[in-house]
Amino acid sequence: MRKILLIGKLNKIIRNFNEVLIGTFSMQLCTYELEQVRGMTRIFKPDMVIISISELNPEDLEIFDYFFGAYKRIPVLVVGTKEESDNYTGYYESDQFENLIRPVTQKDLVLKCCEMMHMDVDEIPKEAGVGARIKASMDKEDKPRKTIMIVDDSSLSVRSTKAMLENQYNVMIATSGLKALEFMRKRKPDLVLLDYDMPKFDGRETLEQMKKDDELKNIPVFFLTAVADTQHITAVLKLNPNGYFLKPLEKDKVLEAIEKILY
Repeated sequence: MRKILLIGKLNKIIRNFNEVLIGTFSMQLCTYELEQVRGMTRIFKPDMVIISISELNPEDLEIFDYFFGAYKRIPVLVVGTKEESDNYTGYYESDQFENLIRPVTQKDLVLKCCEMMHMDVDEIPKEAGVGARIKASMDKEDKPRKTIMIVDDSSLSVRSTKAMLENQYNVMIATSGLKALEFMRKRKPDLVLLDYDMPKFDGRETLEQMKKDDELKNIPVFFLTAVADTQHITAVLKLNPNGYFLKPLEKDKVLEAIEKILY
């Protein structure tokens, strides 16, 4: 894991930076005191240094001289507001030093660190905290949006389900099982959220027809049901869907289950 020495006064800014980066990188906090900086650099051997200049005093500028003189190979990222950066930019202008202007997003901070250490985003471990979530979101951005079909005869349920999905997925809507089969044969979705308890042609019959169709039988299906008793759920599961959700839907659970199937 790459190592970052984070220098600054222990305030909310430094804590936030550490919280964002820890897990993706091995972090070590350090004050502006030059002797502490020297000791930490020798012991920790960082791959990169971040200096927060939010409370940097003129007498602390010797930190820049230290890295520019003794550790020219270590990239240094200086983070501050535009006004703070303008006050010091002439002093540390060098290829070794780069600026990042606050406020800065989590994504920008992680990606800037990767860039300065010549580190590919793919090198971020899957379990690596914020960095892993940023990597996952970037992977999704690079892929075409998946399409989810909602099959439900309740307009209220359709509206609420569509609202929780449409920021991440293309959404198709059908208000009956027959309409759903008709639409699916014209444009096949990547996943179906299917209401089990519809009048006339219900979710059970819809799924049975899908399984008989070679073009539709492999589409993942999650049943939606408002009935929570054991006998009802057992009947739902006997049809071997990919899962089921109880109404009203819990957004986080739905999105997590869909993501596991589609990605």
